[in-house]
Amino acid sequence: MKRREFLTYGATLAASGAIVGCGGSDDDNVTISPPTQAPPDPAQPKVVVQWNEAALQAVRDVKPGPPMCARSLAIVHTAMFDAWAAYDSVAVGTRLQGLLRRPASERTNANKAKAISYAAYAALIDQFPSEKALFDSEMATLRFTVTTRRDPATPEGVGNLAAQAVIDYRRNDGANQHGTLAVSGTPYSDYTGYAPVNPATAFNVPTPLSGITAPDRWQPISYFDAGGVVRTPGFIGPHWQNVIPFALTSASQFRPAPPKALGTPEFAAQAQHVIDVQLALTERQKVMAEFWADGPKSELPPG
Repeated sequence: MKRREFLTYGATLAASGAIVGCGGSDDDNVTISPPTQAPPDPAQPKVVVQWNEAALQAVRDVKPGPPMCARSLAIVHTAMFDAWAAYDSVAVGTRLQGLLRRPASERTNANKAKAISYAAYAALIDQFPSEKALFDSEMATLRFTVTTRRDPATPEGVGNLAAQAVIDYRRNDGANQHGTLAVSGTPYSDYTGYAPVNPATAFNVPTPLSGITAPDRWQPISYFDAGGVVRTPGFIGPHWQNVIPFALTSASQFRPAPPKALGTPEFAAQAQHVIDVQLALTERQKVMAEFWADGPKSELPPG
């Protein structure tokens, strides 16, 4: 089964009666009796989708910046893929390659679901520690006992090992997740010394071009929020150029050329092209644009 089939698998995986366990203990040596209610209805969203929804709820609650959100979701889904790959005859994990491969007799949907769930849980706890109760609840719903055991002969061990390998790999990837690269110690904070060169735009009067120090550089924007309070959001992630990419050879591998300089005929032509494209959008294209501009089920703007 190829990598691109992973999400298709996740959308069709049955929560079979073999998906058993107990919900909700951090103590590896504690066993809690399974709840008496029936297992989750197989018609409910399947395990990959369920964990994806849990991740999106964490994003709603924590509200990280778009770059941080993109990184967190990539870590979680990479961990899930690597756990699933251990139960496939061809796929290999991104970090441990084929070291976690399980024999054909163990490649059941139940084992895949369990390994995926433990990988997702471990990765999500690492990325959104304040949301532990949410993730514990998801494990309880799936009737799994929270454990950090790493026995590679068990689905939970496979999931935990797969997640930890991804977490360890990304620990020093330049994102500053733990704040160790900045004097402030704040997670994900900038450590490059970046500062805006332009003043914030005025929120109640037009901003003339003469009031913009560097038109080709980022400028803070002030605005009234829903409560009538003036907000001037700061920058997010200027150090992100230093983050190791997940699939690219470098962060600039496919970077397009910058816009032409303001005041040149080429700049005017570029601006006119954007206007022309917007005017020609079909209704379907408008809906697509609205979705990607923080529309329904898109928790943050693209990062």
